[in-house]
Amino acid sequence: MTTALTPIARLRPTDYNRGMAYRSLSELLDDLARDGELVRAAAEVDAECEIAEIARRQQACGGPAILFENVRQRETAVVTGLFSTAKRI
Repeated sequence: MTTALTPIARLRPTDYNRGMAYRSLSELLDDLARDGELVRAAAEVDAECEIAEIARRQQACGGPAILFENVRQRETAVVTGLFSTAKRI
């Protein structure tokens, strides 16, 4: 038996958010911070060179997700490692 897939254009937000545990990224980040699974990095970092290496090292040892709050020449923060451990999935 095959099931027909609903084209994405026809989906309403309530259709695809039904199974999600969080309604927003900020809600997920707050929960991770409460559980000690998020580190906030306030120091300035370079998006091209530093973020990837820092994230790779943290993920290799099963470390927490990282929210880089001060990314050089960027207006937005960057978060890495949200789903890098089985516990966070």
